[in-house]
Amino acid sequence: GKQEVPERLDERQQSAAETPMDGPAAPASDRRPTAAHAKDASERGPLPETILSSAQITVLLTLSVEEVQKKLEEILGFENHQTCLKEASLLDFYVSGFWWAKEMNFTVQQISAFMTLQHMVLENIKGNISVQ
Repeated sequence: GKQEVPERLDERQQSAAETPMDGPAAPASDRRPTAAHAKDASERGPLPETILSSAQITVLLTLSVEEVQKKLEEILGFENHQTCLKEASLLDFYVSGFWWAKEMNFTVQQISAFMTLQHMVLENIKGNISVQ
């Protein structure tokens, strides 16, 4: 016969879909770094070299997501993203990260740091992968 899905499962799925994973988002003003954050950052030393300049980020912030993708193709030198799955995946990774940061109302400096962190995480993952 026909199997019935328990109602509890449907309720859990609906609840999960309605509840954000990280809880309610803080207002943008609550996410801005404070003077204490800046002091902590200065004590840690300089960040690694950024992958996008402030000028590049300022331009990207004015563009549509399709235009951001085209601009990042140029900046990152992805010439084969149409035929190379690796380049297409990396481009998607950076476009998605940038767009998320933009939607979170990050400042230019925060977006720069976030994009640099994305790059660092990716490099660390690459360094830990071994082909056997």
